Amino acid sequence: MLIEKKFERTVAEKQRGRRIDHYLISAGIGVSRSLTQKLIEKGNVLVNGHPVKRAYRVKTGDHIEVSFELAPAPQIKPENIPLKIIYEDEDIIVVDKEKGMVVHPARGNFEHTMVNALLYHCGNLPTLGDKIRPGVVHRLDKDTTGLILFAKTDYALSALSRALERREIKKRYDVICWGYPGLNRGMIEAPIGRSGLDRKKMVVTPLSSKPATTKFYVIERFPIATYLKVYLITGRTHQIRVHFKHIGCPIVGDSEDD
Repeated sequence: MLIEKKFERTVAEKQRGRRIDHYLISAGIGVSRSLTQKLIEKGNVLVNGHPVKRAYRVKTGDHIEVSFELAPAPQIKPENIPLKIIYEDEDIIVVDKEKGMVVHPARGNFEHTMVNALLYHCGNLPTLGDKIRPGVVHRLDKDTTGLILFAKTDYALSALSRALERREIKKRYDVICWGYPGLNRGMIEAPIGRSGLDRKKMVVTPLSSKPATTKFYVIERFPIATYLKVYLITGRTHQIRVHFKHIGCPIVGDSEDD
């Protein structure tokens, strides 16, 4: 059974000039950015009674109405799973993610994730409307290890999400790729979207894609591989593996590399 939702806001002066999808998320529509964008594309978002395009920038006094339906969120159960906690205070918790662990529940996988473990450890996590990914600020792929930052309060989740959107949070990755990327430091700029042959895979493509930029520095060269420090300027799905495969230097151990 679907649940009917209606969201209404009047744009305040301080929000003037924001793109409509950014405004809706900051105003608390309570759904993911991708779903928000789909609602705009389908004409479910009305500004002063008229549908708008995603590029629309809100004006002071705009009356915004959004009507949509949502499937009820499944219950995410706490699980007593050991976590390697690096730092924790009243607002945030930083966890060292192990290889093979999924960050948050998703379709067909609602158990044994970091969110299940954190719900057991913390007792509660903020949702801001997203009950599938409570406390989640950013993600790492299942087989990627590293530090993940989670929010423990509504304020922290909102503030960290805005900081991430403004690229005020820097993410660095240690990477070993096959071969040598050709420069000791460089920038890969290539749009990423879903493959036309396999919709589950992300590839560099000019079709229905988003701009993506990856910065890298060579730390050490080996006979058949290179150790790099990599920084994401944008945050597209599987960005690092897609970009380095695109330049002929796939990531060592990447299970997605066919």
